[in-house]
Amino acid sequence: GATFYQLLTGEVPPDALTRATALVVGNPDPLVPAHQRNPQLPSALGDLLQQTMAQAAAQRPASAVALRQALAQAVQPPPTTSSGTQTRQQLSSAGQPTIVMARQDGAPSLVAQSASRSTLQRRLALIGGLALLVLVLATFALLRLLGGDQDSALQVATGGRAPTVVLTATTPVAATPAPGADRSHPLPSSATAQSTSWAVLVTGVTRGDAAWNLLYETNAMADPPPEGQEYLIVHLRARALVGSDARRTLYPELTGDRLVAYRPVAAVTPHERPDEYAVGSEYDIDFPYLVETAESNLIFALDDLGVTGDAPVFIALDEGAKITVDPGLVAIKPTNVGADPREPAQLGEMVTTEDFQVAIHQVVRGDTAYQRLLKANQFNDPPREGYEYLLFLAEVRSISPKDETVMVSGTDFYSVDADADDLEASAITFTSVVEPEPAPPFYLYPGGRATGWVTVEIRKDAPNARIAFGPGMSLNDLNTRYFAIK
Repeated sequence: GATFYQLLTGEVPPDALTRATALVVGNPDPLVPAHQRNPQLPSALGDLLQQTMAQAAAQRPASAVALRQALAQAVQPPPTTSSGTQTRQQLSSAGQPTIVMARQDGAPSLVAQSASRSTLQRRLALIGGLALLVLVLATFALLRLLGGDQDSALQVATGGRAPTVVLTATTPVAATPAPGADRSHPLPSSATAQSTSWAVLVTGVTRGDAAWNLLYETNAMADPPPEGQEYLIVHLRARALVGSDARRTLYPELTGDRLVAYRPVAAVTPHERPDEYAVGSEYDIDFPYLVETAESNLIFALDDLGVTGDAPVFIALDEGAKITVDPGLVAIKPTNVGADPREPAQLGEMVTTEDFQVAIHQVVRGDTAYQRLLKANQFNDPPREGYEYLLFLAEVRSISPKDETVMVSGTDFYSVDADADDLEASAITFTSVVEPEPAPPFYLYPGGRATGWVTVEIRKDAPNARIAFGPGMSLNDLNTRYFAIK
């Protein structure tokens, strides 16, 4: 059942332990029916797959014959009608039919075109044949593992005959990720993308001066884009697959050839994301971003807040856009530069850790730093008595080859006193101020690089104070490095 589920949906179902844990604590079964993951599947087939993966053995098909009969019924085509207008009929909780009318011309449809039932039946027949072959081979392996010799095992499996087995060497073929599964295989912009909570269709992109004009017309208090950046607005038609009471917020990201994940910015758009919505309701929604001027190879990453464990669904905004991880990243090896606070890296010197490359390019301290912080935000507090602020420009690059984003925040930097007997006890962390832009957090894909202003507090009487970089999510010190402040 799990194998069929993955073949038909492109997703690995949750394991038995995860499902059992959810049921024990009173949560819903995390296994989403296959026909909800892949709308091309008949609901009867989705229900059958759900039954084959039931937690209780008594709820599964009693035999292979019963499963084969149920499968044949599940893929039977429905009666056809001669009407030229497609409708869907659903039963309400009261048992009365509710007719969902076909969409009017001009409105983008979120319903993917269904594959023909005959094609689906052929696919299922092929899958069934392959599954039978796998079952026979597994039987051979099981019998051998149970201790029988090779000949007796084959005789049992083949009804007394000991056939000659010819093994042919084959070259393993890497499985191709499903469309939308990663940045190197994004869906086209014309395709409907579906996350756990939303189904969306990209209806347009507005960028540059046109995007800024749209934001300014909507809200005259909007801030113009910073130098070197421009606004980009992605326009969506979105359908809610769950209600707002599920607390799953549509929160897509954007990325491009800079290998940085952009998150929506706080700007009022003509079509705002709704706060309350019902299952099946549809909306036009605009998501604004600030991107580097002329950045290309743009890819949209559909994701939900409030859903853990689900990977984003990627959609190419630029025609032909795709991004692969640089294979050269695995050749980058960490060095010991800056590993000892008594021998810190110098200003402008790039250090290489297990997962990052880091450099400190500028340092401003004392009252000059505080005045810069006040200009950024008039409500920034002064440093504590006996301390001063250190404002510096940090450059960070992710060199991990794992194709996912890593977050670099201001709290990944702190200060220490290299002269202290207890270095850890001298650390000053979590300096709470608003820095000038650009500032962390940054979300980096493999090879992605970002530069921003960070503030730490140091003691005035600590001549050998150091800037320390130590990612908060690290479970070891492989990424910790120290930098001189002058």
